[in-house]
Amino acid sequence: MKRSNKLWIALIFLLSVPIFQLYGQKNILDVRFEGLKKTKPSYLNKFIQSSIKAPFDSLKAREDVQKLRNLNLFLNVDYHTKDSLNSIILIFQCEEALSLLPMINFGGVKENFWFQVGALEFNWQGRGKTVGGFYRYDQRHSFQIFQQTPYINSSKWGYTLSFLKLSTIEPIYINTSSIDYEYDNITAEFLPRYTFKFGHHLQFGTAYIREKYTPLGMSEDAITVPIQNKMILKTVYTWQNLDYFFHYIEGLSNEFFVESVVNTSTTEFFWKIFNQTRYFKRIGKGGNLALRLRLGISKDNGSPFAPFVLDSYVNIRGAGNRVFRGSGEWTLNAEYRQTILDKKIGTLQAVIFNDMGGWRIAGQGLDSEFEEFKSSIFSGLGLRLYSKKIYNLIMRIDYGLNPRNTTENGFVIGLGQYF
Repeated sequence: MKRSNKLWIALIFLLSVPIFQLYGQKNILDVRFEGLKKTKPSYLNKFIQSSIKAPFDSLKAREDVQKLRNLNLFLNVDYHTKDSLNSIILIFQCEEALSLLPMINFGGVKENFWFQVGALEFNWQGRGKTVGGFYRYDQRHSFQIFQQTPYINSSKWGYTLSFLKLSTIEPIYINTSSIDYEYDNITAEFLPRYTFKFGHHLQFGTAYIREKYTPLGMSEDAITVPIQNKMILKTVYTWQNLDYFFHYIEGLSNEFFVESVVNTSTTEFFWKIFNQTRYFKRIGKGGNLALRLRLGISKDNGSPFAPFVLDSYVNIRGAGNRVFRGSGEWTLNAEYRQTILDKKIGTLQAVIFNDMGGWRIAGQGLDSEFEEFKSSIFSGLGLRLYSKKIYNLIMRIDYGLNPRNTTENGFVIGLGQYF
């Protein structure tokens, strides 16, 4: 046989392989979801690629399984198939999580204890809607009610509604002195939302805020602040590509916030820009690396009531509550989580972490470029107790220590991962 004929035969064979594979595939006769008690199948169909009459593709089916897990509605998801004549029935086996949960949260740092009680329904009407509310005591009384609808019917539009009454005691630094203020905040917020695709959505809207600062004591440095009525225009873009499997997470996510604030009493204008990036990497069988970078800057009008804080519950574990305020922030949180015990009912993780950051001192102006800033670094150890029976129920305890000044240390206790 001539060489040219052999080449033609080889080429025809290679081109015909995909055709044979295509005709060898069976079409999907039906897509079913087993194990559902509350979730609507029509809601889940929004997120999967596999569809009726399309050729069955095992790779797409596995990708669909991960997408369903990422909805955070199920403890576990898997799939199997059934033959039906010349077709296939694709079945997703779903183990629904308990969606109505009590919100019981608490924490304590350096003799300051707070607690929070409430309820959260994260699969309201079986369509991934969230509704909830809580009461919090942190030296004073606060509460919030909220409702989030990611999708209105079959559209890509949704919305978030919330009402917050927050009352705390805030240490404010004036002329190098720390003065305690009673801080009262009432916020009503409405944010429409548009989803480009799963994990990528834009929120934009407005909020009304009423703020009041009342100094405690009779310090000469205390500043009297009249009641502030403010209107906020807010934009939040979320890009999330995270894969969940029980307590393990892998992937990257980013949230970008822009806020414009107008004081309706004084017509003063204020703005704030903030970005948060998270990265997760599974290491070996039981390890999980977690990183978080926070970057923020705001208009610097010289006010000590600046928007960015140094706080144990926000960014630096062990530092204390509302230790410092600034008009700019950079913080980097790094932790490694290692599973040391894994049972059917739950797991136990050991954590080693390092938190570091810097805050621009208010009044330095935009041209300071963080030359005048307060820096902080805390390192420590922690434990995570994770329940496999109740979704995302994680008991957390961390102990942080300032390596540059070991007298600065503290425990941070709460529910859920730190980030």
